Amino acid sequence: MESSTAMTEGSVRLLSVAIVANEAPSVSSSMSRSAGSACEAHRAPFVLRLALLGLACGVSLSSACRRPNDASSLRAEMAEHVELTLTDKTHHQPLQNELARIRAERGLPWQILERQPPAGGPDDLTAAALGAFNSVAEIDRLHRSLDEMWPYDALDFPPVSLEHARRLIARYRPASDLFLMRLRQPTGEFRVGLDQGIVEDTSWVSAALLIARIEVLEAIRAVQEGVPDKSIEPLSDLARLVLRMERCPSLVAHLAAVDIRRWIVCGMRAAAMSDQANRNTHQLLFELSSADRRERQDGRLAWIGDRAAGMHAYEMVRAGEFLSLLSDEEYQALSDRRETMDHALVVRRNVDQDQTYFLKTMRELIERTPQPYYERRVWLDETFEALDRDRAAPRFPSVAADLLLIGITTAQQRLARGTARSDAWHLALAAAIEQPLTEPPTVNVETGEAFEVLIDGVLIDGVRIEVRGLHEDDYDLLPILVRHEL
Repeated sequence: MESSTAMTEGSVRLLSVAIVANEAPSVSSSMSRSAGSACEAHRAPFVLRLALLGLACGVSLSSACRRPNDASSLRAEMAEHVELTLTDKTHHQPLQNELARIRAERGLPWQILERQPPAGGPDDLTAAALGAFNSVAEIDRLHRSLDEMWPYDALDFPPVSLEHARRLIARYRPASDLFLMRLRQPTGEFRVGLDQGIVEDTSWVSAALLIARIEVLEAIRAVQEGVPDKSIEPLSDLARLVLRMERCPSLVAHLAAVDIRRWIVCGMRAAAMSDQANRNTHQLLFELSSADRRERQDGRLAWIGDRAAGMHAYEMVRAGEFLSLLSDEEYQALSDRRETMDHALVVRRNVDQDQTYFLKTMRELIERTPQPYYERRVWLDETFEALDRDRAAPRFPSVAADLLLIGITTAQQRLARGTARSDAWHLALAAAIEQPLTEPPTVNVETGEAFEVLIDGVLIDGVRIEVRGLHEDDYDLLPILVRHEL
């Protein structure tokens, strides 16, 4: 596996895909549709923002820029911050209280690392995903090539494009199958590099997305060949991959899982609406959807991991490395005003109050995460509006406001939209097989709009079923199918 520059490029590119304020039509390009409020239209999640700015060699990350070829030394330096040695020395009582709560929950960065599988061991899915390919640069090239033929709307591949895409990735199929075999083992988990903080190598997520695309092609091929029931196996593997990624303390992984969930819904739609689909097809798809709902996480792990990355960043601030967190543009703006050291000193002087604000906000966010997004939205808007109003305050938490809490609303909304898509199709498939639901998803968790199941009457080959209530941007995913009589 190649490292250094190639690894950095793959990691940065993946983050620019997986965590966007707007939905992504393909793995390397972004859409113009906004997923957040007007006041947060400029925001992107913390990890993405740093990644887009070129983290380990393109920004003013001082140690990286001064020694761009010394990747192992940079990793060692970053790992020193995971113990939060400087943070633990604080005498600020409110901060001590927050840290004590997190320690009791085993949510400190080093505590989360202790629970992860040994690096490179049989249960390390991160190493397994990367091992399916020769290098991160190769993963990046394959994504770009697939992007050229990848349809956005409902994955309606022209047959020629589908076959071309399958030929492109044919030689990677055996390695992908080996990864899937390990994924099917109950003990495998993805290992997240929380000891690296903001320069964590997330190229494993790019590898996982590429494996997912290989499975998507198999599912769509089965449908196009007139055997939609054969799409169930690759769709089941995609569901396993999503659930395992959602067990990661990583916002990057959770947002990438939204893309894979979209592909799953597209595959289910293609199979369910196929001319060859029958009652058994719908039954198999419903069972797949039901299993996913039983295993689905509530999303708190994403924010627990994001909080841990934030604590790592504050440790860097305490170590005098605040300027390393700035983009080239931000650093240059301060430099032009001859304010670099002054600003760094102010931030460091206020670090206890700043970090306390961040941890309190993240605590409440994590506590509210099991609630539907539309119920959380008022709190999110009020929180960020109050933060904006206090910008001139002498103790303003600038690290939290300008670095760590950016993009929270848009990221939460995007996660909710992924859930809503799956919920709508679960309702449609239940109606297709006339399966009563004890706890049906009655409301779109993103918008608060009630789902409406319409059964429109008898057609030549069955009864038309439609579920309304998805966001208007999901026009290509609307659940419309035909119930086939026994």
